[in-house]
Parts: sequence; structure tokens; C-alpha cells
Amino acid sequence: MRIADLHEFKNRTKVLSCHPDETVYNAVVSMTHRRCGAIVVVDKDGKLLGIFTERDLLSRVVANGRDIETTQISDVMSTNLETVTPKDSVALTMGRMSHGRFRHVPVVDDAGLMLGILSQTDFVSYTVRDIMT
Repeated sequence: MRIADLHEFKNRTKVLSCHPDETVYNAVVSMTHRRCGAIVVVDKDGKLLGIFTERDLLSRVVANGRDIETTQISDVMSTNLETVTPKDSVALTMGRMSHGRFRHVPVVDDAGLMLGILSQTDFVSYTVRDIMT
């Protein structure tokens, strides 16, 4: 099965995103309102620049005593990202996430433009459906 076939990918039309000059505070408020554990950082054309996660908030902001109202996302986002495309294998993606110990994977097209994002929770939902049938 491919990423494009996942119900969790097909039904996500709006990816929570922000620009690199956004403050951590504003990003966290957006994440909280949308109940998301991550926000992708994109340029003005929608190209993926990075991702900011709950783990980044703890390890790069709180643990370092940074001010959430003045720190920009670009200063604390993760930039060495693993990404997938819609044609990638679900099983291989799950393996990459498990091996790399990351919880969110952006889905991009061949030009690096954001198409979606999948989390471990999405893969758990997929796996549970498979087990129940």
C-alpha cells in the first residue's frame, strides 16, 4: 500500500503551517487550537523548510530558557527532515519513522511542496483498522 492510498492522507486537505518568522508562541497557540503535535514551516511558495514539534518545544525552547514570545520558529525548528511522497510505501515509511524515532513525516511532491503530514497516530489508526478486519 502507498501513502496516497491511506484514508488518513486522502482526508487531510489543510496542513497546519507557518512561515519561518512566526513566533514560537503563535505557532504553539495554532498547534493547540488544531490539536496537532507539529506544525510545518514553509516559505511563501509553500516549499517545506522545516517542522516544529512538541519535542522541539521542550528540548530547544523550554530546556534552553528561550522566550516563546520573541523566539522565531526558524531558530528552533527541525530542518534535517525525513519526508515521503504519495507513492512511497506505507510499510517502509512506518519502518523509517520507527528506526529514526520521529513522530511526524511531511508528505511532499517531487518539487518539495507540502501535500500533507502523517503522524504515528495516523499509522496506529491504519493498523488498528487492519487488525479489526
